[in-house]
Amino acid sequence: MAKTRKIPVIKNRVVLRKKKKRSVWPQVRVLILTFAMMLLFVWLNIQTNLKLAEIQRLEAVLAQNLAANKKLKTEKMRLSSFGRIHKIAQKLGLEFLAREDIVQISKK
Repeated sequence: MAKTRKIPVIKNRVVLRKKKKRSVWPQVRVLILTFAMMLLFVWLNIQTNLKLAEIQRLEAVLAQNLAANKKLKTEKMRLSSFGRIHKIAQKLGLEFLAREDIVQISKK
């Protein structure tokens, strides 16, 4: 007879498997994507604040320009008033012409 080997029976034996090493690249990608999104968010907030400050500055300039325009219109009205022009004409010795002295030339 051939020799047989006895295999010992072990009860409650726990089989330990080797753990597969996970790649770190998916986690690195998620971290890079999160960091990029945070940078984009901060950059957008900074740009928004800069544009709001520029809008406020331009509104102030617009208000100044409107006030200056109003002053210029008032000055124009004062300088082109009939009374002022009449006084200047009298100082220069100018007179109004009578209607019969005015000659009209028609354009053809």
